[in-house]
Amino acid sequence: MPAVVRGSPTYSANVLGLVVAANATDVFTITGSDIRVVKIKRIIVTGIQTTGGQVLVVIAKRSTANTGAATTQTNVPWDSGGGAGTAAAAVVRSYTANPTTGTLVGRVMAKRGFIPAAASVVDQIPIEFDFELETGEPLVLRASTEVVAVNLNAVTVSGGALDVSVVWTEE
Repeated sequence: MPAVVRGSPTYSANVLGLVVAANATDVFTITGSDIRVVKIKRIIVTGIQTTGGQVLVVIAKRSTANTGAATTQTNVPWDSGGGAGTAAAAVVRSYTANPTTGTLVGRVMAKRGFIPAAASVVDQIPIEFDFELETGEPLVLRASTEVVAVNLNAVTVSGGALDVSVVWTEE
């Protein structure tokens, strides 16, 4: 008997060890869909750098997509009864070189967090954007032209490697 799927399908995607450009702008994006409403629940950023320090992470919403070399990440369904990750309509990308950024609608949220040195014994506290917990609703994309970006505000994370994850549903 096939599995019964209740509610909206949930997906996640991530990149591990992302080496970002100097003066990094958008390093990770999720692009909406013309066939489904994409509701972003959570974005989490962690990582390492040569010398531990504070990093400002900005969540930006764009009305047009970035252009430039990107790697498309794998969409992972949380319920195997909901179909393969390829059934997801959203597209998640990461950037090792600064893209030409799309048109900025605005900065949704910004947080500073500590990114430790690789050999540090300091426990890392993830820089987490839990939109439903913090605002009572997810961050919504209603078209394939809408993009949410993890942006480093033109800061260099020297010798760094970031791990970025996103969780969303589609209706």
